Formats: sequence, C-alpha cells, structure tokens
Amino acid sequence: MQVADYVDQSAKDLRFTLALEAVNERQFTVLRRRRLIVSWGFVEMGIIGESHFLIFHAGDITISEIFACIEVKTNSTPIISGRPEAVETKVADLGYRFVPQITPWQDGSEALQLLHRHALQGRGDGLYCEFPATKNGRVPTTVLVANVKDDTLAIRTAHAYPNEELIVFTHTTVERR
Repeated sequence: MQVADYVDQSAKDLRFTLALEAVNERQFTVLRRRRLIVSWGFVEMGIIGESHFLIFHAGDITISEIFACIEVKTNSTPIISGRPEAVETKVADLGYRFVPQITPWQDGSEALQLLHRHALQGRGDGLYCEFPATKNGRVPTTVLVANVKDDTLAIRTAHAYPNEELIVFTHTTVERR
C-alpha cells in the first residue's frame, strides 16, 4: 500500500484550471508521476497532495489540466479557471474534453474500486495514492488511469473524500483531429 501524508480536504474546494502552457509543478506537492507516450506526443500525469495534474505535449502545443484544492499559478491567463464543469475545446489539431462528476460514496464506491484495481493491475497506465484511513475505515484515495487507442488518450480519475462521503470522478479525452 502506498501511503502519503494526508490533509483533510473538501470536494467543494476543487478547482479546475486549463492553461496553454506547462504549469510549474514546483507549486504542488507531487506524490506520484508518470510520463506516457502517445502517437501525437506525450502526457505528464501526476498525483499531487491537492489532487492531480495532466500536462499534454503535442509538438508546439502544450495544455495543462489541474484539478486541485488550491489556486494554481500560471504564466498566462488560463483558458478556464474555477469550479469544475464539463469543458470541450479544440487547440490547433487537438480536441480536448473534460467531464467531472460528484458522486455519493455509496453510489461510486464500486467504480472507485474498479479504477483502483485497473491502476494496480496495470490495465492502462495508472497511478494511485492512498492516504491514512478515516475513523470509519474508508481510505482517501486518488487514482488516475490512462488508456490509449489510436490517436485518442482517455484518462479517468477518482478522488475519494470519505470525510464527506463523496467521490469525484473525472474523464479527460485528448485526441488528434
């Protein structure tokens, strides 16, 4: 089991930032990271103490997605910054889509366990981080699982908040169009 220091956070504090640059990762507490090569470039995936980041590189194009309980500093004005909501945009020949979903624990726990197993068993490229269990025995967890098919990269994440009985799922798709 991978355990890291845990700070009790809230799903309501999550903010979504989408920027046309590689954000400076030094502003985060990076707990896990991985680089994944895709047909059109590569993505840097990371679990941070505050949630997750994804930095997509495709030639001269760089797109950063940060889903975190902190304000993110960028060098340029972000495309989007604020409360998480569904986003779809195109940057040059890359299509980008982000969909968040807040789910009650009892409705999302099975999907969380499945995503966690996929990360553990190597189904797709995954990262996970578990934090110390709460008094009720539930484990705050952050999971990222990436799958590549042809020119499409799909990344599913789960951010478990047992202190609030909530799980926040996201699904990001980036594809060459």
